[in-house]
Amino acid sequence: MKDPEQQRQHRQRDREVRYFATLKVIAETLNNGVNLRQTLAGTLSLVIELLDLHTGWLFLSDDQVIFSLAASHDLPPALEYPGPAWREPCECQKLAHSGVLRSGTQVVECSRLGGAAGDRQGLAYHASVPLIKGDRLLGIMNVATSQWDVFTPQDIGILTAIGHQIATTIERTELAEQATRVALVEERNRLAREVHDTLAQALTGISLQLETADALLDSAPDRARARIQQALECVRDSLDEARRSVLDLRAGPLERQALPEAQRELARRFTDETHIP
Repeated sequence: MKDPEQQRQHRQRDREVRYFATLKVIAETLNNGVNLRQTLAGTLSLVIELLDLHTGWLFLSDDQVIFSLAASHDLPPALEYPGPAWREPCECQKLAHSGVLRSGTQVVECSRLGGAAGDRQGLAYHASVPLIKGDRLLGIMNVATSQWDVFTPQDIGILTAIGHQIATTIERTELAEQATRVALVEERNRLAREVHDTLAQALTGISLQLETADALLDSAPDRARARIQQALECVRDSLDEARRSVLDLRAGPLERQALPEAQRELARRFTDETHIP
């Protein structure tokens, strides 16, 4: 039989193995995700499982530090979303606005839970993990508990590391979306130039045909009518070309592909333009 110290060491090793295995899955989830909110939801559930907890939620922040709920896991009835509990800023958001949260993960008494009506399932506190990239606060991840001192220093360190990973994923997604928007604008501008050049050339040809027809109208009406017919054919061809170009402008370069191909194309463009794998 193992002595108590050996049993403790064995449990510690088992915990560390589970930690590393879950952290690997978290990293893969963040690296391979396509839809940001689905990726965040999957990551949040893995973090909660890692810490043997039940509840958490994650805010995203815009450039004006206005927060919106992006993911949640197993919220108690008192925190049903959407609902009254989410109407006012909470303590972790106030800490973010004051700059205190930027210093690292904080365990706080949850003002949202404290003021909520209904079943809180014993929850009262949460670790608030700032999602920071550079000097930008991109969001906050909260994992809730009923006790103030449930988080060990190792837990806090792991939460902070995961927060950095999540922030990197958020920034990478933003850059990819920005690159896509720029690519769409450039493609539409190119098509607009083509439409302009094509129509300008066509209108010049139509004008020459009609001017010739006008000059021949009295002296050679048959030849004038032939010139008019040629001008009409040019008008029809130009209209067809304009319609095709307008359809291209509406559709965008990626909408003609199936979703998996479009996702791979976006990923390839992002990697080519940012050199981030």
